[in-house]
Amino acid sequence: MSDTTTAQPETPATGVAEQRPGRRLRLPGMSKGSGGSQLFRNAYALMLNTGISAVLGLGFWLAAARYYSDSAVGQGSAAIAAMKLLAGLTAVTLTGALARFIPVAGRGTGRLILRTYAGSSVVVALAAAAFVLTPNLWGSSYRFLHDPVNGFVFVLAVVAWSLLTLQDGVLTGLRSALWVPVGNTVFSAVKLVLLVAFAVAIPTMGVFVSWVAAIAVSVLPLGWLVFRRLVPRHVKETEDHARPPTLKEMGRFLAGDYTGSLFSLAVVYLVPVIVAVQVSDADNAYFYITTTIGGTVNLLAINMGASLTVEGSHDPARLAANTRAALRRMARIMLPVCAVMFFGAPYILGVFGQGYADAATPLLRWFAVGAVLRVVMETYFAVLRAQSRTAGLAWLQGLLCVLVLGLTLILLPRMGLTGAGVAEISALTVIVAIAAPMLYRIVRTAPPAAVPEDAAPDGDLADLGAREVPTAEKDQPVKGRGPAWVHKLDSDTLALGVQLDFDHLERRPDVRPGPGTPPTGSPAVQRPEQRPDHRPEHGSDHRTDHRTDHRPTWALRAPLHLPAPRQEVGLPVEEREPGSETSLGPADIEAEVEAGVEAGVEAEVEVEVDAPFGTSALVHGRREEHEGREGSEEHAGRKGGTDETGAPPGQQPGAQPLPPAGPPSSPWERLRPTKVGVVLGCLLLAALVLYWVPASALGERDLDRMDGLGLVSILPLPTLAGAALLVTVFASLLWRNREHRGLLLVTLLATVVSLHALPAVIETEPRFATAWQHLGFLDYIDRTGSAVPDLDARWSWPGFFAAAAFVAKACGVDDLTEVIRWWPLTMQLLYLAPMFLLVRHMRAGWRAKWTGVWVFVLSGWVGQDYFSPQGFTYLLYLVFVAILLVWFRAPRVLWTKRRPGELEVEPTNRRQRAVLLMVLIGLFMATVPAHQLTPFVMLGVLAVLVLIGRSELRGLPVLFAVMVTVWVGFLAEPYWSGHFEEMFGGVGGVGGNVSSSVSGRIGEGSSSHKLVLYARVALAGSVMALACWGWWRRRDHKYRERSLLVLTFVPFLGFGMQSYGGEMALRVFMFALPGAALLAGLALFPRTGVTAKERERDRMSLAPLAALMAGLVLIGGFLLARWGNEPFERIRPGEVAAMEYVYEHDKPTARLLWMSDDTVNTVTPSMPWGARDMERVEYVPTLAPADPVLVSGLVKSLKDAGPNSYLMINRSQVIYLQMDVGYSATWESRLIRHLDDRQELKKVFVNDDVTMYTMRDQPDGKAAKPEPGPIGPQVTWTPWSVVGGLAAIALIVLLTAREVVRVAVRPSVRQLRWLQSSFWFSLPLLAVLLASLVQRFVTMA
Repeated sequence: MSDTTTAQPETPATGVAEQRPGRRLRLPGMSKGSGGSQLFRNAYALMLNTGISAVLGLGFWLAAARYYSDSAVGQGSAAIAAMKLLAGLTAVTLTGALARFIPVAGRGTGRLILRTYAGSSVVVALAAAAFVLTPNLWGSSYRFLHDPVNGFVFVLAVVAWSLLTLQDGVLTGLRSALWVPVGNTVFSAVKLVLLVAFAVAIPTMGVFVSWVAAIAVSVLPLGWLVFRRLVPRHVKETEDHARPPTLKEMGRFLAGDYTGSLFSLAVVYLVPVIVAVQVSDADNAYFYITTTIGGTVNLLAINMGASLTVEGSHDPARLAANTRAALRRMARIMLPVCAVMFFGAPYILGVFGQGYADAATPLLRWFAVGAVLRVVMETYFAVLRAQSRTAGLAWLQGLLCVLVLGLTLILLPRMGLTGAGVAEISALTVIVAIAAPMLYRIVRTAPPAAVPEDAAPDGDLADLGAREVPTAEKDQPVKGRGPAWVHKLDSDTLALGVQLDFDHLERRPDVRPGPGTPPTGSPAVQRPEQRPDHRPEHGSDHRTDHRTDHRPTWALRAPLHLPAPRQEVGLPVEEREPGSETSLGPADIEAEVEAGVEAGVEAEVEVEVDAPFGTSALVHGRREEHEGREGSEEHAGRKGGTDETGAPPGQQPGAQPLPPAGPPSSPWERLRPTKVGVVLGCLLLAALVLYWVPASALGERDLDRMDGLGLVSILPLPTLAGAALLVTVFASLLWRNREHRGLLLVTLLATVVSLHALPAVIETEPRFATAWQHLGFLDYIDRTGSAVPDLDARWSWPGFFAAAAFVAKACGVDDLTEVIRWWPLTMQLLYLAPMFLLVRHMRAGWRAKWTGVWVFVLSGWVGQDYFSPQGFTYLLYLVFVAILLVWFRAPRVLWTKRRPGELEVEPTNRRQRAVLLMVLIGLFMATVPAHQLTPFVMLGVLAVLVLIGRSELRGLPVLFAVMVTVWVGFLAEPYWSGHFEEMFGGVGGVGGNVSSSVSGRIGEGSSSHKLVLYARVALAGSVMALACWGWWRRRDHKYRERSLLVLTFVPFLGFGMQSYGGEMALRVFMFALPGAALLAGLALFPRTGVTAKERERDRMSLAPLAALMAGLVLIGGFLLARWGNEPFERIRPGEVAAMEYVYEHDKPTARLLWMSDDTVNTVTPSMPWGARDMERVEYVPTLAPADPVLVSGLVKSLKDAGPNSYLMINRSQVIYLQMDVGYSATWESRLIRHLDDRQELKKVFVNDDVTMYTMRDQPDGKAAKPEPGPIGPQVTWTPWSVVGGLAAIALIVLLTAREVVRVAVRPSVRQLRWLQSSFWFSLPLLAVLLASLVQRFVTMA
């Protein structure tokens, strides 16, 4: 068992055998062991009610259409819609309050329900009366309200419907939701019968009257049931622990919940209005039906949330456990339902007509994805209601409303109905990104399973020897597993400070957690009556509560207190040398504090915990606020107690007692901003205003003024000042003693958005020519469903393009230009997630970790984040190395004189490790067919980590090497068979590869643009130098850094492979950046703060000032290096229009000649090329004459190109020739003037950015038909290839199974024999595969 195992206090035996009930039929999750039977019973009842209401409701409207005229149905539906809207003003918004307060109302339950009914009835009656008195404002559908009798009946109907709606909330709050489907089934059935019966008697208003008359059939019987049966039973069951809410509590709850509910209603009712205004009637019908289907599925999550609110209010101590159970159950329900809705969307909508399937299939698929996201959102909303934290609920629902409505207004005109789905998904993603971390913290507090009584206290010998075990407990016989000599051995080793464990590798003496490592496990919810400062109220029950204390066992035996000066073997922490902490166990680490707490002195005691991002537990004595104090700190609760002297633990006799710590602070209290935090937040806001307001005013004319320095040459001074202020805010946060985690994260995100979203905001068209070309890959796959390696070398690695085309088609997105506009920013934001995970393996302070991620952001100027396989596989690479270092490092960390730079491996069981291993394998398998270079970097990092003993996945490098070799040797044959020299000619030529990637990229262009290229080299060198200094400083502080060195320097092996088209230096720096950035953070903050000496030196350090200086240099260098090529990497509107002209005239094929300075090596034009019809348009590089007078070569090239050929002179390519090659500033105008003088040419397209020519007299012949070539993959199957392919498949399966078995199966003799036999069996398969590959390369190269 792990550290999270809990021990239960012993209870007296009753002597009564437990009665085992007979086998009964139970719904899923209703067993007693599930821990959530009442939760699931209520949820399933509400879900059943949703299904019944949907089916019978559909039958009602089908019958109405059958028996009534269209006008009668329209008038009745309008009246019903108005009735629901008016009743929803209070009824829908009060159901949350009923679910929250009925479980704790006790004897006041009946009064609470009656008052809610009365208040709601008065409010909706007044609203309905106002509606009836102004019928002319609501259109002809409500002209029947002119009759006073009809108006009076309508008001009564609104009141009755509000009571029916509130009744569902009352039944749910009474934990009797099984009556909800009963009542609604009766209501739906009766209204259906009355609908048919009134068809003749009331042909005009029968629809509305049948609906209203059926309400009484449900409300009256269930009302009697509620007040005569359910309320008395509820009062009796909850009288012991009920606490009726005060008016102030209810008012505070309603202020937030009612406001949030109004926002939700606005989303529900206003989005259809926006759609109806902007689309046709047919599209509106498609949207309405699709929204109805998606909304019905969303009700499943809402129903589970309502049940969770009730159970969380009824038993707050089980809120975390119920939340986890609800999430698991909703995952089992919603994932299959949403998968059916996603893949079966065309068939579901096809029931309503083919037009619905054609127009709304993408929209329904977006709603399916949104339903999964709503599970997290609605669960968190339910938790907030159960905790009465409705202020946060209102803020989140308001944000959701603003995002959904705003994005719908923006995207609907551009994307049609699909835009509404994209708007909802985008808004839900933002809300889930905010709610998921909060929900995760809540779920972590769920108590683990109970421990068997005959088990050892923690199943762990190390815990039996903890020095804080009270004497009374030590004298008692130990109940545990294993022979007696084991326990004796463990107790005999206490004097040596050695703790043994024969079961858990991670608890061995050589791998035990070091100083500053927090004990594993999760905090449990503490009931108020369990707190030491709790005083029972007058008249409360004083019976003994035998509830389980869900703390780790060692924590139970070692009460939480401020430790007294301990007399023990060893030195106090201030006097220990680094590395001497190896004898400390978990209890020692928890109790390790500064020894400066003297008698009678009110001081602040800080425990530096080396958790991810430096989570610190702060224990405070009472002290007066002094100047510079930055507000309240986090409090760690300590349990009271006394020692033999009568003094509290941790205090010398006679000393003034320290005040008891208060209860754990709420999330809002922990996040409450300090004065300094408010000031820095205002500075951050000012920085964003300075940065974006002037920058957003830039237009195309301003962009045309860019010189060789790029975008930075036209940025206003306030924008540059805003960038500097962003750096200042972040560095100031590093200077504080307290980690302002929220403000640090917001500043980091603001920096990413400010740096990478700049062109997307100010440029008319999405940037970068290659991103446009990749749209052509997706276009071809969408039209043909195949990949053709002969068209482009990248078709030999089509994984990214195939996946992107599938997602785009499934989501109904036809125009991806907006996707490529925001793709770089999205990828940069996604890169942060694995970086945050990666720092969890570092043994460092929070400043070093945040600084490392910050340096990573400021150094991300390489520019490979555009819509490309490289940008996507780089994300997979970051996730790969993060999982590898956090969970799969070898745990043999021997504490010597130098401490390891890595924390202990995250504790996981074998099942979790097996899942993580499959994730690693899946990431690599997804990368192999997507990109040429990234798999080799992954393989290199993994192999070196294994070689130096930093990874325990010893068989994985062989498996990955086989995978990548098989892909290159077999499936990428069209590439290497025609480019053998290009692929392998540079192997070993390190000098040539480095020079071509560094000095070879600095040409003869303008001096100002050369500064950009030199700045890139200087920035890369500076970051690498800072990384090396970080390694040296860590070494100087007695820390060993090996994993980060591997991440930093293994990518440099790429220089020994090839030049990668002159881009190898950029790729090497990009892959080295994660490790180098984290080492750079350690260069500024090398200490961990474990010892008092280190903490004191951190307080006096000027490292934050050095971080400020480094940040200013890096952010200035970023703006220069990242956007220095923007004059020719920018895409101009005229160039897009010119390419549209080419696509319109490319039947059957066309050739486009463009200006190049090197027709062999420079083959990528600066234009939005290849976005469509990639098999029809051939792009021919044509030598641009240095002397613009000599145009004869251009004319001849155009003539030789054949019919339907064009010569393009575009602005971006001309600027490239001027800045990067050195063509004159007047070259373009002179060239066009001389081309105009040639009579055999004629202009076919002209605008401010492009001039396009063709031959006046087309050459003889016809344009060739498109011949893309055979569909890939193209494999030449020889006998050796067939045998090698079969051996490769068998070898991959065998090696994968071998690694899974080694990780997931408990070590045993049988497992060892299987591993050995599989190893020997894999050797001949490997030999056959290698022989087959050698034969293929020799014969086909």
